[in-house]
Amino acid sequence: MTDAPSLDGRVARRPRGAPGDAMNTVVRALTLGQVAVVVAACVAGALLVGAVGLGGVVILPALLLARACTPEVGIVSLFVAFTPTMALRVWMLRKIVPRDRFPTRLGGVAAAGGACGASVAGGALLDVVPREALTYVIGLVALVAGGKDVADSARRLRSRAARSRAGEGETVVTVEDGGDDGDDGDAALEMDGADAVDANESESKSDEYWLEPTTREMWLLFSIGVVVGMLSVLTGTGGPISFLPIVVLWKGKVNRKVMLSMSAIQSVFLGIAAIVSTTARGKKPDPGLVLLILPCGLVGVALGVRVLKYFSREWLTLFIGTILLAVGSFTVHQATEL
Repeated sequence: MTDAPSLDGRVARRPRGAPGDAMNTVVRALTLGQVAVVVAACVAGALLVGAVGLGGVVILPALLLARACTPEVGIVSLFVAFTPTMALRVWMLRKIVPRDRFPTRLGGVAAAGGACGASVAGGALLDVVPREALTYVIGLVALVAGGKDVADSARRLRSRAARSRAGEGETVVTVEDGGDDGDDGDAALEMDGADAVDANESESKSDEYWLEPTTREMWLLFSIGVVVGMLSVLTGTGGPISFLPIVVLWKGKVNRKVMLSMSAIQSVFLGIAAIVSTTARGKKPDPGLVLLILPCGLVGVALGVRVLKYFSREWLTLFIGTILLAVGSFTVHQATEL
């Protein structure tokens, strides 16, 4: 409520949000402790978003725990605040993934599907579909995919350690040059034995980076995008927590940095579609929450993406699997509390 002078000079009370308020926002009603909870959750969630794309599932429950807003307002506000951070994430990931292997086309197909799904969900289903059931399913899928990633990466790491202990640490390979100059006739090339074995056992680059998707795979990826877009808007959990587990279970051999890049591209267009469709139905974001979340998101994502530079393929798979297990457990728990 705010004070406004009446025509007879007396001060009358008027509801917050009436014309004359500079900005109607729930942040005005938050205590310092509630603001601290929201900021801490946003920073933690944004770090996870930057590193593995999963973080919205942490932030929305914190907003509800702090009683900062209703679920609908929280979902729309998160999309408005985090869509710019996703664009920043795509730009930073392009510097990590080799340019000729960056999944622009695959990400575009997933993004098109996600935008379609988000538009349908935000425009017609947001108020009628049970959020708790969908959230529970998302959590279970994340648990299954996380368990698979942890098991696969742990097996690879144990195999590499066993080969190293077996004395395959270093080998010398001699290559005959055949040049006219006798001094240059033989050239010795040293390489790490474990890496040489890994090179022989690893999948082709085409499979690892999904360079040659079939038409069937592209349509299936589009369909997955539609489902992910709908789940993202209906549950407020964000796109990657649905997208990554499904793609991990489907195309487990694909490099995880490629998967993260695809989910980042999808999140940008999914977010735009979600904002347009939900606001068109009268679900407005809270400007104060957006201004509170946005800087935390930008800083957290920028720091989180940098972490990816220091992970090998096996350790990144293990890290993503562990996060999926943790986030999946948390999501299932939240679904039982809704």
